Amino acid sequence: MRRKTFWWCILIQIILFKKWRGFCQQLQSEIRIIKAGNCNMSGLTWTMRDISIQSQYPRTYMNLRFDVSKEIKTMKKVYYHFERCNEQGFDCEDFQNFSVDRFCSLMLMKNQIWSGFIDRCQPPLRCPLKKMSYEVQNATVDIDDLTRFYPDVLKYNWYANIEVSDERDAIVFCGFFKIHVFQYRKRDRKHPKSS
Repeated sequence: MRRKTFWWCILIQIILFKKWRGFCQQLQSEIRIIKAGNCNMSGLTWTMRDISIQSQYPRTYMNLRFDVSKEIKTMKKVYYHFERCNEQGFDCEDFQNFSVDRFCSLMLMKNQIWSGFIDRCQPPLRCPLKKMSYEVQNATVDIDDLTRFYPDVLKYNWYANIEVSDERDAIVFCGFFKIHVFQYRKRDRKHPKSS
């Protein structure tokens, strides 16, 4: 009798473990962009306008236009500055600064945090950036890798400043984003077959 009970207990634990593992694997992370705009700097060659942000649970979509007032031959450096703030958006502190050199050569890489914007840009965003207007429609950012690497990202509101410098080290773009990262459970929905 004890042996039977022991094996039943093992079987129940295996079933529960599989269910729990599946339950945990269904978490997905998204960025909610609360606000975005140009920095308060004059003389920028590349600016954003017509920024709209729509939340359609569970995703947030961002639409915007970029205006490039004169050709930018290369993006020599992209500088990122992140601040993290409490959930109310107060008590902010510097969190991380980093830069990416020779961004033109990295811009088209897939599965990067910027890929959702680059892939949705029309005409395609390529170096050199031509003097024209570019449009980004329904851009999203998928950050599951970031939440696995830094789980505390979910505990804060984030302010991100992005500066781009050209081949002369002049700042040609400066934008800011106020961001909240959240998680939701991914549901497995079965759609009825169309006849």
